[in-house]
Amino acid sequence: MAPDGAQAGNPRLEWKFPGYGNEQFRRPCRWQQQEADPMARGWRGILWVLGCLAVLLYACPVWAQVMKVVLDGRAVPSSGELMLIGNGLGMSVALMAEELGVEVDDSAWPVVQFRAGDRVARVEVGQRTAVLDGRTIQLQAAPTVRDGMLFVPLHLVADLAGLRVDWDLFAGVLTLERRSGSPVSADGARARDGQWVSGRAVSAAVGLVSRPLPVPPVTARPAPAPEPPREPSPAPEGSAGREETVALLDVRLRTVEGRHELVVLTDGPVEPRAMYLPDPHRLVIDLPGAALSTGWRTMPVGNVVMHQLRVSSEEGGVRLVADLTGPTGYTLLPGDGHPGFVVRLNHQLRSLVARPLAGGAISLQAEVSGGPVAYQAFVLREPWRLVVDFLDVTVPAAYDLAVDSALVRSGRVSQFRQDAVRVVLELREPINWPQGGVSGWAYPGPDGRLTLLLDTKLGLAVVAPQRVELSNGLDYVAFVREGDMELVLVQGRRPLELEIRRLRDPERIVLDFPGVLVERTLGPLSPPGSSVVAALRAGQATPSTGRVVVETRQVAEHQVVFSEDRTRAVLSVRPSQLAGRTIVVDPGHGGRDPGAIGPGGTQEKDVNLAIALQLARYLEQAGARVVLTRDRDVYVDLATRTRLANALRADAFISIHSDAIGAGRTASGTGTFYHPAPGEPPDRSASGRLGEAVQREVLAAIGLPDRGVRQRAFYVLLHTEMPAVLVEVAFIDNPAEEKLLRDPEFQRRAAAGIAQGVLRFFADAGGRAPRRIAEWESELQQVAAAFLEKGDIPANAVMVAPATALGAVSEAVAQSQEF
Repeated sequence: MAPDGAQAGNPRLEWKFPGYGNEQFRRPCRWQQQEADPMARGWRGILWVLGCLAVLLYACPVWAQVMKVVLDGRAVPSSGELMLIGNGLGMSVALMAEELGVEVDDSAWPVVQFRAGDRVARVEVGQRTAVLDGRTIQLQAAPTVRDGMLFVPLHLVADLAGLRVDWDLFAGVLTLERRSGSPVSADGARARDGQWVSGRAVSAAVGLVSRPLPVPPVTARPAPAPEPPREPSPAPEGSAGREETVALLDVRLRTVEGRHELVVLTDGPVEPRAMYLPDPHRLVIDLPGAALSTGWRTMPVGNVVMHQLRVSSEEGGVRLVADLTGPTGYTLLPGDGHPGFVVRLNHQLRSLVARPLAGGAISLQAEVSGGPVAYQAFVLREPWRLVVDFLDVTVPAAYDLAVDSALVRSGRVSQFRQDAVRVVLELREPINWPQGGVSGWAYPGPDGRLTLLLDTKLGLAVVAPQRVELSNGLDYVAFVREGDMELVLVQGRRPLELEIRRLRDPERIVLDFPGVLVERTLGPLSPPGSSVVAALRAGQATPSTGRVVVETRQVAEHQVVFSEDRTRAVLSVRPSQLAGRTIVVDPGHGGRDPGAIGPGGTQEKDVNLAIALQLARYLEQAGARVVLTRDRDVYVDLATRTRLANALRADAFISIHSDAIGAGRTASGTGTFYHPAPGEPPDRSASGRLGEAVQREVLAAIGLPDRGVRQRAFYVLLHTEMPAVLVEVAFIDNPAEEKLLRDPEFQRRAAAGIAQGVLRFFADAGGRAPRRIAEWESELQQVAAAFLEKGDIPANAVMVAPATALGAVSEAVAQSQEF
């Protein structure tokens, strides 16, 4: 027996007064000395501590959000992980799992089971009783879900995990120490490198989750898992006969930093309920209470992680299904400037092998579905392990690595978190590794393979150069400032093809060069004296695509020109004239509605879309945020078009059409239509001023007869809540103008004219005089003439240097024939 009567290995909870360390201040109370049951003694001690905490937290409840937590002498992230529940303190299951190593199982939700070693507790959300090691106990407060997180009474956590709880009143520090014989290891969740935390327990509330939901382990099943039946949602009182307030308008596909995303557009806030289902692999997202307003039901995709998308209207809402190529994790994110949401899909890890190399180095060779892939490498002690986390990656199942050397005893791969695959190498001896670990980006080669070299002598992790057979490459990337332009110079070895995009958070311009190999990651470079460019870097985006990324300090206008042989490219960036503006571009008709048809068979829907895509490109280049009501040949009804624009709170709405006068008559020219807002004088209408600006500039660009700016009660003009115009570019049933409408150069000039009109409208509304879009390219060609014509690099140019200098061992490994 221990001196104070407590059983050895299960000492009583102690209360330490802040600032005092003498034993006289830690004597057991009389009831503790007389208590015969050590378990009851521990419970009462915990409740006494938490009761004192409750008094303080009721007086100042914000303390629960800002108090510091120290576990075994180590400060742990605790912001938002503690809160007052009932009359006591609650801890989030995320903190329990990630820091204390408690396993969480919510497969029987709302009943949740926790396991710490051989101890098991079971609770039910909202109930004040729990089952601990087979016996029913009373809780100080019921487990509660708050802001998508489940919180459990701290006294239960302390007893389950074998913790001693100390509270420093004046410092605001909650100290947790594992007792000897604690059922969880000192490494907590980090020791459980193969475990994953159940997603419903971590993010139990319905809604957008910032913490990804996990992909369950894949197991063989005799039959495909059915998609769960929908439960009908009762209609709100008084809603009978009214139009649904929230509608699914469309789903757009995009790729951001190599990861595939679904942009789900709705006209109001939604609470998506997402789940992954295997056999076959699919992601199911339900939108309770929503209405379906898309012009499609099945969308072929065919990329490396997704076969197709399906939408359907179910009783009680809408269901969106993404058919996946394999197990794929995901994250739900808030909409980017719209009330919908974004589904970001993980990369898939197809294979990974570990190989020991000479000189104390280890290579990890992985095959992934895309890249770049972020990694973090660090060590854990007692026992010594070298751990590498590949972020935003999913592995189908955990497995052991066949590795055995003088340094590495064994290895394993598992899904540590839903957004991280963990590789653990069990070491035979300590190694030299930075205290804070190392991190970076690994770029796969054309075959999808990447190699990460771990230099245990120098404490470095470097990405091995890929030996690939691509016909083109980049000799260098440089930065130079010329007047109010900041230029990025790119020198290729052969003619360059380019795909350019603007991305946000942070603001950046991405230049993708298909068929180009960037042999060494370049940058980042922070150009001195730059007012627009914040950082510049280059690397391999996909196995067959090189990428240059320009991060900007503000929304930037951009333009690209090429040398005559296209081996050199220049990107210019300047402060945007449309920063902060959202513009909706509406290509008329589409899908089953072809619009007017010309005598040569040209369909209006195709011409409208071609001009709209060009217009969107110009407005994006000018710095606006542009959303198309359709970006492909799909039917979209008029109500959906206006609902999208209103939901986005757009600054302008531009509808693109081609006119027709009918059989037996001929007409020619360009006209623009508008409708004043209710109560707005027609001669001072914002839509009228937008129409005048657009009509003036498009006439100057394409030179057709002027049919004027007229008022019409078109649906898209009546039901939009921002300045809106409808442009009839030309008459498609006029043979001469039909020929023009089919001409890509005419389409480009028409789009440039409309974009110039938008620039003029916002300049008239208080901005500076707009630069001429038609002059952007010629102005840039003049400024960069020496580089474009001869490849001369300006004297004040700054080259972007390679990202990492290899150590001696790593350099030798990188040059070996193995890679």
